[in-house]
Amino acid sequence: MDKRIHGIRQITRNPFLNFYEFDTEDRKGARHPYYVASRAADTAGLLACAPDAPEKADGVAIYCLYGEARDRVVLIRQFRYALGGWIYEFPAGLVEPGEDILAAGARELKEETGLDFTPVKADRALLRPFFTTAGMTDERCSIIFGTASGQIDLGGLEDTESLQVVLADRAQAASILRTGQVAVQCAYMLMHFIADTEDPFRFLQALGAESDERTEETFSEEETYAAGKRLGEQAVPGQVIALCGDLGVGKTVFTRGFAAGLGIEEDVTSPTFTILQEYTDGRIPLYHFDVYRIGDPEEMDEIGFDEYVTGDGVCLIEWADLIAPILPQDCLRVEIAKDPERGFDYRRITIGKMPGGEGK
Repeated sequence: MDKRIHGIRQITRNPFLNFYEFDTEDRKGARHPYYVASRAADTAGLLACAPDAPEKADGVAIYCLYGEARDRVVLIRQFRYALGGWIYEFPAGLVEPGEDILAAGARELKEETGLDFTPVKADRALLRPFFTTAGMTDERCSIIFGTASGQIDLGGLEDTESLQVVLADRAQAASILRTGQVAVQCAYMLMHFIADTEDPFRFLQALGAESDERTEETFSEEETYAAGKRLGEQAVPGQVIALCGDLGVGKTVFTRGFAAGLGIEEDVTSPTFTILQEYTDGRIPLYHFDVYRIGDPEEMDEIGFDEYVTGDGVCLIEWADLIAPILPQDCLRVEIAKDPERGFDYRRITIGKMPGGEGK
């Protein structure tokens, strides 16, 4: 805990939100009480007590567009006690322990609106949990992006929720911005929606192509599994993962973790002889390829490779370097490497853009 915080007292004990009094020291040495709201159940769960804890989303907000033309945005107009009135927001809710943000968002959208959620591809950095109001709370929320379909149904609302579902076109969104009570996060996103009539998800390209490499180090099989699980939790339909590395580096261990991140409970083994194994019991289908025995990339046509990489699941391809010429340009490359000088179980996992893809 930072030296400017001399102690923390928990004031309330509620299921979803609590109030804490911090004994703080300012830059001139004077002591002051400072009050913080948090989703933490006790002081041990406060970010101030564990600033290096892994990033975790307390909540998720859903930015989704409705209709084949993607010309309406899904909003809710909700009564909030703190305001004594109604405010326009995105559908949103808390992330359950162990739940990935895409699954949480789909669940919340269904409960609040009756609509079904389909995610669109987005740079994983844009799905990170960000702070909501850091001066008042340590809460972090992610925003997920996608489309909504189906019919509005409020039958899943809790008794404490009073809301209306609004499918706003650009003219309605502009009117809401001009005169409505709007949450700040929602207001900024409505500006994007109004501004771009050709591609309402264009802002997702703000970071450019996901070409910059990032590296993670693991020191045990369990950590390699966990790294795969984190990537699986962030996977979206249509994504292609090229998994590369020498024999025995842990590609199958990483794949098992990736499958767990998708919510797949089946035992995952490497399909060396069958080339492809399909798993469909997760939140999105997983198509697991092992192309070690492929002599020519054109052989992939025999199993309908193009249909899989352009489908609604996620493709994970072991030994993907062997078929690099036929991989999509936006394919994500994951390379696992050993370094004996760092220890027997040490692995360096490098994630970046796959070079050499021709683009599908």
